[in-house]
Parts: sequence; C-alpha cells; structure tokens
Amino acid sequence: PEGNWAGSLTAFHHPCGGGEQGTFEGADEWTEWHTVSTEWTPGRVRFFVDGQETGEDTRGVPDQPLSWVLQNESALEGPGAAPGSSAQLEITWVAAYAYDWKQSRRGPE
Repeated sequence: PEGNWAGSLTAFHHPCGGGEQGTFEGADEWTEWHTVSTEWTPGRVRFFVDGQETGEDTRGVPDQPLSWVLQNESALEGPGAAPGSSAQLEITWVAAYAYDWKQSRRGPE
C-alpha cells in the first residue's frame, strides 16, 4: 500500500524489469485502521484491503525472493514536509509466510 497521508490508500505493483505499474485503489483514507495484504505466488501478485481483493497483476512478477520494505513518505508529489514536522504510522503486526515453490510446480500429491 502507498499513498499521500491526505489521500487514499492505494496498492501499486512495480513490475520487475520496468514497464507500466499496476495501480489498485484500496480505501478512501488512512485515518481508520485497515488490514492490508499482498499475496505473491508464481506469476501473480494480489492485493487486499480489509479482506477484500482490490487488484491483481501478472506482469513482471518476480520468480526469485525479494526484500520486504515498509515505506513511509511525507509526500509522493509536490513539496515535502516542513522541517521539524512529524507524523505517526502505527503498525500492529506484520507477517510473512513462505510459499512452497516446489509444491506449486509439482502439483498436488
């Protein structure tokens, strides 16, 4: 999920190797608690907000492990935050689950 604090919560898929990114609207604003999820499986990435799928992309989905980054910015466009200003992003919990890549290639047993 990304977005300006004064705007909507949106998911973006930045395809490996470049190309047009996928943009998926998720929630009207950041002022309420939300549960956000990214599901990355072979050839597909899906985004969820509060249990509802908000988007899916199959373009440029990586097939090798990546790093996970929690990103917080003052502005995506326009001027940044004034010196000395602050904001608070509260995260209750995070979790990452391993996907059995070999199982997905073999199929069910």
